[in-house]
Amino acid sequence: MDIQTYDRIEQLARQGLETWPLADEFTPHVLSAGGFPLRIGGIHELRAIYANNQDLFRPVEKELRGLSPEDVEDYIAGMTRFLCFYRSTFQESRVPLPDALMMHGCSTYLRLKGIPNRAKVLEIGPGMGSLPLFYGDQFGIECYDQLEVTQSMYIAQSLIGRYRFGHRFAQLAMELPNITRVGSHGLATVSASKHRPAPLIEISTEVRSRHYPWWRVDDAFENRYDVIIANHCLAEMKASVMMYYAKAMARCLSDDGVLLIQGLGSQRGEISKVQVVKMLSSVGFRPLIFAPATKTQLSQFSDNILAVKGTHPLAESAATDFSEPFIANRTSLIADVYRTGRNIYPEVNRSEIVEEVVRRTRQQLSS
Repeated sequence: MDIQTYDRIEQLARQGLETWPLADEFTPHVLSAGGFPLRIGGIHELRAIYANNQDLFRPVEKELRGLSPEDVEDYIAGMTRFLCFYRSTFQESRVPLPDALMMHGCSTYLRLKGIPNRAKVLEIGPGMGSLPLFYGDQFGIECYDQLEVTQSMYIAQSLIGRYRFGHRFAQLAMELPNITRVGSHGLATVSASKHRPAPLIEISTEVRSRHYPWWRVDDAFENRYDVIIANHCLAEMKASVMMYYAKAMARCLSDDGVLLIQGLGSQRGEISKVQVVKMLSSVGFRPLIFAPATKTQLSQFSDNILAVKGTHPLAESAATDFSEPFIANRTSLIADVYRTGRNIYPEVNRSEIVEEVVRRTRQQLSS
């Protein structure tokens, strides 16, 4: 999606707001205060976003209890897709290698592998949108939806989404409001002019991913989801918006669905992590796992949460609230998602992985 079209439709959406503070409510002021570019004026500004490589590779690797040979293969495949995407998008021979940044997307993918029911997935604040680069058509996700409130990240995610899903990617920021009222009674066709509209035909397609901007946030929560992902964003919202999200997530999560959180956010906003989990508890979420970032094996740098509603088959194994760290032991879901029952693998050789990624990328781009 191009920047000019996004900005123009967003402007039309703002004109339809019942009250102006609504737009400000969903603006992530924490990010702007930290210098993050919430808006861009040209597509090449995204290069700096894609190349931002916070070096948390080792902590993420440790939280995953190391990477198995299969994990390494998944990671290499996703990284290779990213490099091919970047090269084809920006047409530059110099391509960044954000191996640490991509590790975040890979870790979410590896967590999802442990959740058997993952047909419908919603990710709130999906970063640069790397998750789809890691899973294939046989992974079990029928529809992967994204909800993004910033212009810059929406454009960044939409480029990857379009690359990954093609015509099955629905960019909902593209939809124009239905305000044009001319020609509906055939006036255009009775004109003697040779300029006549072409006939229209209906072509339906199976959408594999829907991309919601901030002015369509209510629409996203009209769906039902098996998994909702919210990584590193909830504690960066305003209190009113966080409560809105908590209620909406509880409403649209399926009865046997799960809420997956890897990191609550920076806490540089107006709410704390304690307030966030209290809000989740107030709408009925119960943790199967609540592991705050305490430098343990499970939480090297992020707060890990897997929560369910009272209707979930494992609800009786969950804690009643988030007052204390908790792990629901003896459940296969926890073992599969957090890999607690498997051996700890030694640290991988990052240089060798990068070399293999580069080799495969060059091979694919030259074939």
